[in-house]
This record gives sequence, structure tokens and C-alpha cells, in this order.
Amino acid sequence: MSLDAILKRGQSYLIEEGKPDTSFKLFSKLIEYGFKGLLISRTHPSHVHEEYNVKDVPIIWLTHVRGENHVVPTNIAQLSIAVKDFSEKGVESVIMLEGLEYLIARNGFEVALRFVELMVDIVTISKCRLIIPFNAQTLSEVELHRLERELNVIRTI
Repeated sequence: MSLDAILKRGQSYLIEEGKPDTSFKLFSKLIEYGFKGLLISRTHPSHVHEEYNVKDVPIIWLTHVRGENHVVPTNIAQLSIAVKDFSEKGVESVIMLEGLEYLIARNGFEVALRFVELMVDIVTISKCRLIIPFNAQTLSEVELHRLERELNVIRTI
């Protein structure tokens, strides 16, 4: 089965897993196959490059430390602009948001959910793909159901 059959164009996926290993492997495989990628991550870019071999992918690091390609996690507007700008390039592409739990902790669930909804809309219109690894144990049952309603859910074992 091809990755395109698993991750369809214009679709958004919530990959429920403790650590984002499966998500990073999927993202890395798509990059290997020639997809353009954008990674928004709580993990430092040097660790991502080292562990998952995604060297030519722009990475936005979610941090309060100032620097190039660093975004404060409460600056949802800047993250939204980065996602929209990337999605408008019109190529086979994939966006991965690793750190949704961190965004929820810093902004509250409602703000983070609105950001996810916006990303889903952008991905649908642009026909790219969205991968969001997520530890389901970090939310209440009601919040998890609201998040899952917006995305295609893949549960890892």
C-alpha cells in the first residue's frame, strides 16, 4: 500500500501515540519520496535532523527563546501565517505539527483547537496533508472527542 493511499491529499490526521515516533517516520518517508515538508515542532531542530533525517525541511521551533525560525507558542497568528504561506506553494506537500500538547498548555484548549481547525481548512483547500502526533491521555474525554472530530484518527499500539 502506498503512502498516498494512507495519507490522502487534502486530509488531516491525528496520530495518537505516546511519543511521536510513528509520525516522524511517516513524515520522513514522505520527504524521502519527494514531498515538500514543513515541521512545526517542540523538539529542537538539531535533534529532529539527527534522529529523523529530514535535513531539507524548514522547521519552526516552538520556544520562548528568540532566534531564526523560532516562534513563541502563544503567537498563533504567526504560526497560522507560516502554515498558509507554505500551503500556497502548490506542490505535493505535508505539514507536521509536533507539540500540540505544548500549544494547549500555553494557550488553552479552545485557542489550540481553533488553530487546528484553521490548519484543517488550509490543508483541505491546498490539498496538502497534515500530520499531528498527539498523546490522547493529555486531554479530558470531552476535549479529546472534540479534537478527534476535526481529524482522521490513527491510533498506534
